[in-house]
Amino acid sequence: MEGTAKGRPWRRLTTVAAAAVMVLGLLVAAQPAVADEGLTVTSESRYVLDLDAGTVQGAITMTLRNVTPNEPTGDGGYRYFFYDAYGIPLPAGATDIVARSGGQALRTQSRTLPEEPGFRLVEIRFPDLLYQQSRTIELTFTLVGQPPRADDPTRIGPGYANFAVFGPGDPGRNSVAVVVDSALEFDSTESEYTTSEEGGTTTYTFTRDNIGGGISAMVSVRTSEVGEGQPVTVGGVDLVLIPYPNDPEWAEFIETWADLALPVLESLVGHPWPGDIDRIREDVGSEVRGFEGWYSTSDREIVLSEDLDDGVLYHELAHAWVNTATVPERWLTEGLAEVLAERTAARIGGGFTVPATVRRDDERAVALYGWTSSRGFRGTETDSWAYPASYQVATALVAGLDDEHLTPLLSDVVTSTSPWDLPGRRDLSGGGTTTMAFLDLLAAHEAPSVADGSAVELYRTWVLEEPGADLLEQWQPVRTLYDEFAGGASWGAPLGLRRSMARWEFSDATRVMSELADLPAGAAQVQELADHLAVDLPTRVQENYELADSDEDYTAVRASLANAHSTLARYEEAAAVAYAERGLIDRIGAIPLRLEATAQVAAENISLDEFAASRAASDLVIERAEWVTRVGVAIVVGAALALLLVIGGLVALVRRSRRRPGAQARDWSEPPPLY
Repeated sequence: MEGTAKGRPWRRLTTVAAAAVMVLGLLVAAQPAVADEGLTVTSESRYVLDLDAGTVQGAITMTLRNVTPNEPTGDGGYRYFFYDAYGIPLPAGATDIVARSGGQALRTQSRTLPEEPGFRLVEIRFPDLLYQQSRTIELTFTLVGQPPRADDPTRIGPGYANFAVFGPGDPGRNSVAVVVDSALEFDSTESEYTTSEEGGTTTYTFTRDNIGGGISAMVSVRTSEVGEGQPVTVGGVDLVLIPYPNDPEWAEFIETWADLALPVLESLVGHPWPGDIDRIREDVGSEVRGFEGWYSTSDREIVLSEDLDDGVLYHELAHAWVNTATVPERWLTEGLAEVLAERTAARIGGGFTVPATVRRDDERAVALYGWTSSRGFRGTETDSWAYPASYQVATALVAGLDDEHLTPLLSDVVTSTSPWDLPGRRDLSGGGTTTMAFLDLLAAHEAPSVADGSAVELYRTWVLEEPGADLLEQWQPVRTLYDEFAGGASWGAPLGLRRSMARWEFSDATRVMSELADLPAGAAQVQELADHLAVDLPTRVQENYELADSDEDYTAVRASLANAHSTLARYEEAAAVAYAERGLIDRIGAIPLRLEATAQVAAENISLDEFAASRAASDLVIERAEWVTRVGVAIVVGAALALLLVIGGLVALVRRSRRRPGAQARDWSEPPPLY
């Protein structure tokens, strides 16, 4: 729950406490003495808790007045109306029941209630109460704590108590006071009360009629000390269980099923236990607020009622991953937690109670997107509809996804990963998975509900209010346009466009795609040309395209693509002439012009993001290529001339040697002299 001193608890609704309150109301209404408008009732009720004694001392002082006139019979006589009994519902374990009037004890009789075994009707008998007569009756009794999970909701133990209070009477003419130690935290199903302190105790007084014939409530008190508890390791996670001292069965139950459930939940979500809580605490007071339990990161605990309901345990454990920090909207948080609870139960053979089916036209119904936490952190009529509705919708949305395919979806949900982000980036991720983002994720993970159109229909019927429903009509058509636009290039679509899609700003997205209609083709041409030339584009070119986030960025991208394309095209020309097939003369001429080496420099400069240098090198290749033949001819002619000169020189030298004067013939029969 947002904005409370308790932080952010998430919880499941229960009807247990509400049922106890309704029982009291129905029992009273069923009695002729109360249902008859001819009897007025004024009362003051007082309940005093004594934790040390483990009791609640109750006293109800009521004044009954017969206001039913006698009726003439028409024959000179009268028909008289009188009352001789009055019924008060009390918890079944109540003891020391005594009724007095005018200093005299009155006879009481307790009747069991087969349909409501936790309560019984105490019928007080008295002499006939005739027209305009009044009688004041004081009923005293003692409430004692009952064992865990007993039908009687009274629980009293060290540092805690939970019990029903009741005050009969006409609206505005009755009150119920509950007296407890001031150090105890107080809560009640009835949120309207006044307080007064005296002598270390606090009196909480209720005066608002809430059952059409009196005041009825369940109250809960507890000390702020939670106790040390029992350290356990469940599913590899260290936690502390804090059961009531007389309820070891609860601790054993929680340890057993949490140990089985946590590894499964980690597997389903695809992430390890987040570690945001330290303990699981038993507290029947959770039901007073109308919840079977809750998950609180501020108190670092899960609170569960005494009921041995492992489905509720799985639900609250699931909130470690699926909570308002990761999924801001309440319907999606609760719906996915219930989906996880159900799948966990199926895997480990645990229990799970499927919520009751509800209808969209129920008078309690709201658009789920607008379902928020109730004031005062207590269950409401809307909650009693919205919890099962959230389960119904979430279950239908992920229908057809087995665990293997559900896990990647849930992983993206709990990490707030936007389907509009490019791989490895989180420009649009974070901040929680919203209702709109969840539908986009369903599409990204190819959920069958998107393919068959049921997801959109569920959103339209159950989830969104009118403004969102209008956007929903554009959702699929604009996505189709986007797919066509993005498919025009192998690169990711510009960030600004993806941002508009993620925000469901479809008008802006349509405008951007219209204005940039030629951009994907330009990007594709650049990449295809680079691939054709086996040249590595600098990462900047693609990044500038993919991260463009404004009109100024889009203008810069156009210039960047044009620059890249012209550079690549110029290199293509240069490479064509540098690596062209040539005859012998041209091959000779290309050697000193270094065409291939210069073309390689042009290619390297493209990869180094030095486009100007690349174009200069390409220009040089193209310019020098025009001289290949002439340089080749010059080299060949020069080489020939040089060769002729060498030959001529040798000939001349030989001739000169033959004409040298004074030459004598050597006698080779003798060895040459030694030096």
